[in-house]
Amino acid sequence: MQAQRGASGPAPATAEAEGEPPPAVTPLPMKQMAALTVVLLTESIGGTMLLPFVPRLIADLLSITVEEAGYYSGILVGLFMLGQVVSSKLWGFVSDRYGRKLPLATGLLAGAVAMFFFGYTRSFVACCVLRFLHGIFNGNVLVAKTMIADITDRTNQAKGFALLSITFGVGSLFGPFIGGFLYNPSSKTYLAWLAGGSLRDFFDTYPAFLPSLVICLYTLVSLAACVVVLKESNTHRIRFRDTLLGRTLQQWRGRLAAPSSPAHRGGDVVIVPGVELGSPKATADGAPDAAATPAAAPRYTLTYMGAMRIVALRNITMFYMLLSASDMTFAEILPLWGNAQRRYSGMGLTENTVAVLLLSYSIPSVIANLYFHHVCVCFDNRYIVFLRSALAVYTACTLAIPLGSQMRLTAGYLYVMLLGMGRQIGLSWGYSLIHMLTATTAPVGCVGAAYGISQSMAAATRCVVPFVVAPLFAWSLREGHVFPFNYYLVFLVSAVPTATAVCMSFYFDITRSEDSAESEDSAGEADVVVHDGAKATVLPSHRPPCSGADGGERERVDRDSAYASLVASFCSNPLHDAYVDVSEMERENTLLARERQHRCAAAVAAPVAIATVSAPRTPVVSPRAPLMAEQRRCVVAVDEEELLPPLPPLPPLAPPPR
Repeated sequence: MQAQRGASGPAPATAEAEGEPPPAVTPLPMKQMAALTVVLLTESIGGTMLLPFVPRLIADLLSITVEEAGYYSGILVGLFMLGQVVSSKLWGFVSDRYGRKLPLATGLLAGAVAMFFFGYTRSFVACCVLRFLHGIFNGNVLVAKTMIADITDRTNQAKGFALLSITFGVGSLFGPFIGGFLYNPSSKTYLAWLAGGSLRDFFDTYPAFLPSLVICLYTLVSLAACVVVLKESNTHRIRFRDTLLGRTLQQWRGRLAAPSSPAHRGGDVVIVPGVELGSPKATADGAPDAAATPAAAPRYTLTYMGAMRIVALRNITMFYMLLSASDMTFAEILPLWGNAQRRYSGMGLTENTVAVLLLSYSIPSVIANLYFHHVCVCFDNRYIVFLRSALAVYTACTLAIPLGSQMRLTAGYLYVMLLGMGRQIGLSWGYSLIHMLTATTAPVGCVGAAYGISQSMAAATRCVVPFVVAPLFAWSLREGHVFPFNYYLVFLVSAVPTATAVCMSFYFDITRSEDSAESEDSAGEADVVVHDGAKATVLPSHRPPCSGADGGERERVDRDSAYASLVASFCSNPLHDAYVDVSEMERENTLLARERQHRCAAAVAAPVAIATVSAPRTPVVSPRAPLMAEQRRCVVAVDEEELLPPLPPLPPLAPPPR
């Protein structure tokens, strides 16, 4: 076991240091990436489309002023995040168990329906309900993250995960543009050809219908791309024919086909229900051949407590929550501050100028993520230093932006635009690093669940922030408050979480190297302990006890070495630490697997009785690894060096009496 590295992050051993050529960079699967880009854009476009006109929409629905709408805008934004909190863990579990495309297509279809009816309502309560349902059925982001992790490897992972921030930047460019320029088309002169005449009264009644309809149509296009172009990346999912519903349908289909099948006479062919003709798994009696059936991949459920026991994953989730809280605070107050009048220290902008301001922020975001993998190389893959620098830039720009309201209108507008661009660069790099490191530290076979847990906890902070920040901003606009309790207060609140994250980065590690030694001795999800009374060996939880077939191990050996560190480990590869000596860990895990397999086989075939642990007997375990109730199974008393000696031969039988 390697020694724990410092908080600045381990410097991975490069091939150049060993005198070997660097590994070839695997090209990205462009067809899959293009489809994922189309799908991911729906999330960012649908989320940012509301920002330019949220205050005016609420003011129109509730017949109040734009300044008073700040008390209610947080409800409309926060309910979407609340829906994600409720459902993110579920969609992560579904994507790990039943495949990635099912939750992805479900989220797209529900999003299209929710966006259509969102624009076709005049009730504030109905808008809130639709946003909440949209958040519940929205599994696009976390499933798409998992698919990117599935189809990339160690050599191109930075490019793949930069796609997340690139699509968010592009979506942030088109989302405010669509919302700001298409909202209330009856009042726009450049949309008079569309919203004039008989449609004028309709768009006066439903001012948000046109942008909602555009987003709905694009979401349906994304749904078609998901169904037709995207390929399922979870190779260890439970297929539909293996589920209870699938088996039931096969049985009914066989029963319906039974009357038309020929009777069993001599050499006649018998149609066996539920078994495909020509299947190598079928035997004479119609049952699948056990020897021909491959061993199913082990499946584990990653719980919230189990995820928080992984130190690196817990730290990354904390950084994600802090950055999400700060980003949500800024995104919530920027349109309110931009629409507020100058006498209240606002910018006095219209929804069109706010849309242009938000559009300008997405340009540096796209450029920054195009060079994300190059910046990772410049930091020598010391991700904690990179994250600290990105968050520091983000915090400094956030604190300086509100000073633009004290300048003249044009100068202040350009000032806010330039500093917002710098803030967006730090934000994009921070999100890209967090997404990539979450995939790196996720347990084997639980990448979707890890993303679900991470996103649900981040969504919880995003859910709370609008309910607090929007009323706080409306209160701060009142006259009589001194600095910093005036308009500057909410920007200060927005910078506090990321400033805290910068300080935490000096003491917290975000790599698996810190966690690997602890996770082997901790009370993990399903650790299996084999002992001989003198010493104990804690085997990783992804190695089930006494496995009859070691298909996962053979698949790991046959897999290309480039997949040995990050992405391929999500299915069957035990090397889910990209920062350790891969060759040494690979050799140790192979020897452990073979030794344990031989030990279990010998225990079954030995002529002596091998004692298993029963309830009254407690196994000898490391004090840092107490066995949980569900882990007390098949703890076999076997020596580490050799098998138990066989019983002495029985004496020969005496001759029978005459």
